[in-house]
Amino acid sequence: MKKILIITIPLIVLTAFIIFLFIAPSDNLHIAEPLTPIIIDSPEYYTALSINDIIEMNAGQVSIEYSKCEYRKGMAEKIEGVFTTGLIFTPEDAVKALTSVRDIFDISSFSYAYTPGPDIYHQPCFELTQLHEGIEVIYGYFRIFASDEGIPKSIWGRYIDIGEINTEPSLSPKEASKSFAFNKDTNILETKLVIFGTNESDIILCWYFNMFGREVFVDAHTGVIVYDESTIDW
Repeated sequence: MKKILIITIPLIVLTAFIIFLFIAPSDNLHIAEPLTPIIIDSPEYYTALSINDIIEMNAGQVSIEYSKCEYRKGMAEKIEGVFTTGLIFTPEDAVKALTSVRDIFDISSFSYAYTPGPDIYHQPCFELTQLHEGIEVIYGYFRIFASDEGIPKSIWGRYIDIGEINTEPSLSPKEASKSFAFNKDTNILETKLVIFGTNESDIILCWYFNMFGREVFVDAHTGVIVYDESTIDW
């Protein structure tokens, strides 16, 4: 009996330790580097175009889609056609082009970071992610397409009106990660501080956790799960 206990107790302890390793949140969360904002001259130096200007530039051959949001009714969300007078070759050119349609898209801040956009139309694509005090705004972004010759072809996206928000998180990433279930298959690939929400919903400072097949947004002040989605359609 004593021999059985001597063998069994260490096995129980070892098993509990292994379970803890798989279930407990990791201390080694990979915190993503903040996005680097694109620096341009003061936006007010660039002429703000109107819808009529855009229509005239395209000789009437232009498609414009407007927001269905009550809050932003009358604001554009997509322009298919030439939308700026300059050529677009660089991310800086893309931000300058964005400033020229600031009234049409109701944009009041020009802090954006660049990431290479998807090859949707087999044309150069500049994806501009909105930043607020250096923090990525999840649903605030624009995709700008141009020809190889730099001629602007289309722009679509939306600007998120942030308003007042406390950008100093009350919780650390590790504390926030305790809000959702871990298991032996959990592998957090990326963690970053973001601003989550749209013009139709609350704007919330969140810790974002990217796992294989799952994305979780946790309120960085309260620890409440704001959004939890499986990214795999099984």
